[in-house]
Amino acid sequence: MKKSVAIHTNDHPTADHRIEEWFDSVKNQEIIHFSNNTQFIKLRLEHVKGNINIDHFQIDGEQCKILESGDMDYVPDGFFDTSFDMVRELSRLIKKAKS
Repeated sequence: MKKSVAIHTNDHPTADHRIEEWFDSVKNQEIIHFSNNTQFIKLRLEHVKGNINIDHFQIDGEQCKILESGDMDYVPDGFFDTSFDMVRELSRLIKKAKS
């Protein structure tokens, strides 16, 4: 499976109810653009499941590598504009997807 790079932009949002359709359209691309937290979470989960191989995310000009554990080595401060509960939920979903 080829590696992809996921780049955060403000130009490629997708509605939550169309996330599966969006993922199907980008999963084989080497460069994937995403604009919202739902897209970010979908890419992270599909990477953990082995359905896509993301080398790293590019967020605010910073390269954020995905570690073998599925965690990211770095996420810029303020990237998530939602509460800490979202981060905890993402961690829970990633652990569940691994099992």
